[in-house]
Amino acid sequence: MRRGYKRSSFFTDSIAGIIISIIIRGVLFLAGSLGLIFVLMLLSAKLEPYLLGMILRGVISAVMLFFTFFGKKRLHFSDIIASLAVVLTVWLPMLIGKKAGIAITMAALFALGAYIAYMHIVRRRTVKVLCWEWVYLLICHVAASAFQTYADDSKTLWFLILPAVMTIASVPLSVILIDRGMIRLGDVRMSEAVCAVIIIAVVTFGVFYCGTCNLNYVLDSSEPVKETAVIKEAEVFHGARSSISYFFHLDVNGKEISLEVTDHEYFNFNEGDEYKIELYEGAFGAPYYVSGE
Repeated sequence: MRRGYKRSSFFTDSIAGIIISIIIRGVLFLAGSLGLIFVLMLLSAKLEPYLLGMILRGVISAVMLFFTFFGKKRLHFSDIIASLAVVLTVWLPMLIGKKAGIAITMAALFALGAYIAYMHIVRRRTVKVLCWEWVYLLICHVAASAFQTYADDSKTLWFLILPAVMTIASVPLSVILIDRGMIRLGDVRMSEAVCAVIIIAVVTFGVFYCGTCNLNYVLDSSEPVKETAVIKEAEVFHGARSSISYFFHLDVNGKEISLEVTDHEYFNFNEGDEYKIELYEGAFGAPYYVSGE
């Protein structure tokens, strides 16, 4: 019988090789990410918004479905149903409108979070696919709140009350759950536990603060006041993990506001152009501007 053996390699058996391998992979990942962003920027400038939206939603849905049905670990039936529900939320804003889509996304965020927590704490099972899908819902949740520019920021200060209360409450609760082993960590070191508590607190604040902002929009039934602004300046910001945000600095009757816009709008408007916006009263008494384009 032929004896099996492990093939040695410079990139796996030496410190220098491992470091070089990591650098090469990092460069390839960065190049691929920048290439993808560049392609999306070109597409956003050439394609109609609805067509670009369908392409992006199709890609996101395909990735979710692939890991749901062809991932390394076979999912339970209930996990598959939960994942398919998330895939449905990818298309909801296009099918039922922005407000209803945001409302459903918020509901899915809390429902999936509760399901993941139940499975992790009670059933002692963690489904990584659903965790990553929850992160996707969280990003959508945060992004939805970013497309509102408040007419008076002072009226949003009370939006901090509920998030602050929930964040403070999350600290002792997460400490108790970690201490009792109900939240399982990959490492038993104190630093890992502290990081977990901090992450839970930050996520809790973000979820409830953005939720309050989104409900101010979703529950708003006021008729918008349509206005025409002038684009004074267009800016693009590169954030963490290669994320890109686009802003217009607008002149609205002598008052300057900054409004986050889509990449399609950014590439199809120039400084000095007129830009339509809408002013809403806000369900919680915090008036805000949104794009009227």
